[in-house]
Amino acid sequence: MRRPDIVRLILAAIFALGAIANTAMALFTPSVYESFADMAFFSFYTDLWHDLVYPNIRLFLVPVILLELAIAWLLLHSKNYVKFGLVVALLFDLFLVPFWWQGVAISNLVLALPLAWLLRFPYPLTIMAILRGGGS
Repeated sequence: MRRPDIVRLILAAIFALGAIANTAMALFTPSVYESFADMAFFSFYTDLWHDLVYPNIRLFLVPVILLELAIAWLLLHSKNYVKFGLVVALLFDLFLVPFWWQGVAISNLVLALPLAWLLRFPYPLTIMAILRGGGS
C-alpha cells in the first residue's frame, strides 16, 4: 500500500470517528458544545454560536455528522471522489479554525497539512481494492 493510501485511510478513520464522537456527544452530553466558540477569533462567531447554534445544537450537528461520514466515504473511494473528499475535508477543517475551540484549532491546522499533501497524488483504486490486493 502506498504512503498516500495509508494516510487517506487514517484520515477516513479520523473523520468516521469524529462522526461517531459527535453523535455520542449530541445524544449524551450536548453541553460539551456550549463553550465551543468562547475563544473564537471574531466576536460575531461567539454571538452567533450562543444565540443560534448552541440552543439548537442537535439540529446543527446532524449536517456536521453527515459531512464527516461523507468525507470518510469519499476518501475510501477512488479517483475524483477522493480528490473531492480531500477538498471538502480541507475546507471543513479550515472553517473550524476561527472558532479556536479551547485552542483545538491547532489540531485543525495540523490536520490540514496531510489533507493538502494528499491532493498531489492520483487515486486509481479504492481502499477496498487495495486491501484485496488490487494495488501494490
